[in-house]
Amino acid sequence: MPKSNDPQDPLARWADGILRQLPDHPAPAGLAGRILLAVTGRPALPWHRRPWSEWSAGLRLAAGLLAFGSLAALWGLLLPEAEAVTRSAAQAASSQMEALGPWSAGLELARSIANAVLLVLRGLSPWMLALIAGFLAVLWSTTLGLG
Repeated sequence: MPKSNDPQDPLARWADGILRQLPDHPAPAGLAGRILLAVTGRPALPWHRRPWSEWSAGLRLAAGLLAFGSLAALWGLLLPEAEAVTRSAAQAASSQMEALGPWSAGLELARSIANAVLLVLRGLSPWMLALIAGFLAVLWSTTLGLG
């Protein structure tokens, strides 16, 4: 039901009048003290156990630079492997996309990207796949997993 801001709406005027007639209910006497005790009684967590958004700016910058450096190193390791994909395999994948009509261009673009990723992954050695999986696991655990 859409919210009505019209002051001439009889239902809104009636509900407003009824709600304004209700008395204020104060909070229980010890509620504020219990809330303060619960908040101040929490143990302070070390920086690595806090959510990433609560890290200091320097630590977030360092983590970002570390992640960027790790990605750059991984890119340097993967680039020679990615060049092993033959030109004919890439041309075959692109010819499949040309055969389709423009009505399914978005779906086919996603399929082409997935095929390209599969072509690259098939050209990688098992140790490189394990390295990528380990890198992604470390990257996830240091950014999102600890938060």
